[in-house]
Amino acid sequence: MKSKMNRKEKLLTTSLLLVAFSVLGVSMVGISAVPTSPYIMVTPENRVDPTITPGMNYTISVYTDYSGSDIWAWQFSLTFNPCVLEGIEVRNGDLITKVKNLNAVFKPGTFNNTIGTLGLTSAYFYYTSTPITTSGPGTLAYVTFKVKSTGDSYITLRTDTQLRDPIIPIIDAFLQPDQIGHGYFRNTLIAPTHDIAVTSVTQAPTAGDRGMFVTITVIVENQGTVDDIFEVKAYYDYDPAFPGHNVIETKTALILAAGASKTLSFTWNTALVWPGNHTITAVVPSISGETDTADNTLPSGVEVKIIFRGDVNNDGKVDNSDLLAMSKAYGSYPSKSNWNLNCDFNLDGKVDAYDLFDLSKNYGKRV
Repeated sequence: MKSKMNRKEKLLTTSLLLVAFSVLGVSMVGISAVPTSPYIMVTPENRVDPTITPGMNYTISVYTDYSGSDIWAWQFSLTFNPCVLEGIEVRNGDLITKVKNLNAVFKPGTFNNTIGTLGLTSAYFYYTSTPITTSGPGTLAYVTFKVKSTGDSYITLRTDTQLRDPIIPIIDAFLQPDQIGHGYFRNTLIAPTHDIAVTSVTQAPTAGDRGMFVTITVIVENQGTVDDIFEVKAYYDYDPAFPGHNVIETKTALILAAGASKTLSFTWNTALVWPGNHTITAVVPSISGETDTADNTLPSGVEVKIIFRGDVNNDGKVDNSDLLAMSKAYGSYPSKSNWNLNCDFNLDGKVDAYDLFDLSKNYGKRV
């Protein structure tokens, strides 16, 4: 009954905060709904407190309201904004402890403060034959951060979060996302805006043979009001329905100050790319709290044309017309009158047997 009263008090407190901030006209970006019971959730769910200044510590707990007596183990990992928070400590809660049974094992995860993650953190009762279990509700663990700057951070439980009995999960974040409650922290009254935009995509060269290297230049800009961390992916022939396909390269853990821009260089090896015209696109996957995502994706205005080695006249096939052009340029180099750069497939400054061999390998092929 006590836990229910605590829950009601918490809900009442949250409701009063919502009303208070609505009266003040303060944006409540980040406020989330209470998850479906039974749940695992971050508490406090939402903390908007400008008195928590840089240099101070901020502690959250990961809590479950599950009241069954069959709890054997739990695990979770989480993400946070490393521009605002820095993970410093993980402590065991009161759900699975040596006070309850000496066979309790607690394994704190490791912080990666570059990308903003806490690795898999877990606790369980070790047993050899008869399972050991305990009852909820209770706190899985306490996580303490040092506040680095003024801004906001979503504290998100990842899909490996679970509460388990000795055989199967009781709560599984991957299968039951509605039973997982995430957290939000902000130490400014006015909610920051998050907006990373791709402003330019160019590439060079824009035409050449299969196997060439294409340099892609992408410019991104932080159009929000706070520093942010993000990643950028370069694609050829991007299809948003299949974001894992045709990825050229990914730049991760990029941090950009508000109002600043950054120029990135990607290298595309076209050795395994089918000849034809290809569109290059840069994509910034949306970041937590981002509302303007229309400028997160930008295709280059010029396609890259990949040809077969041997397609001298660039008509999409290697045939007798290419062989004739090769015969006219054979033996030439740049100062000769019959020099044809399009016949120098290996770009060694001469048209010779190596180039003829490249043509012969692709003879009869077409796009």
